[in-house]
Amino acid sequence: MDSTLRKHKIERIRQGASPRVLDLFAGCGGLSLGFHSAGFEVVGALDIDEMAMKSHSSPDIVLPRYSAVINVHGCFWHMHDCKYGAVKPKQNAEFWEKKRNASVTRDKKNELALMALGWRVLVIWECELRDMPRLEMRLTAFLNQ
Repeated sequence: MDSTLRKHKIERIRQGASPRVLDLFAGCGGLSLGFHSAGFEVVGALDIDEMAMKSHSSPDIVLPRYSAVINVHGCFWHMHDCKYGAVKPKQNAEFWEKKRNASVTRDKKNELALMALGWRVLVIWECELRDMPRLEMRLTAFLNQ
């Protein structure tokens, strides 16, 4: 990298812009979330592992005995109606809105498909993990239906 480009990048960060990163293991999901939580701007993501990419549409927890599926959604990524889901990135806003809306659409499609197959579906939101006694009551009620 030449010195002019390096100086430009450093100046951009000094002016308050987020450092940029390219996520090469996007199917995992956690790396992008970690980078984002650390203040990085994820400018692109890809994965060569087909199974990892497919994991975005798989349930997080499957309980055949209860005919139940539990998905744990990150509030930001799945646009929960809490303060964490309401965050709208200032940089690359159109990209993030499109990406997050696609997640919500995919979630609805997957949930309807599971219900059509006879599964009961529960979504646990990231923000709900802050109140474990309440979450335990909710899980117990769901499983005892």
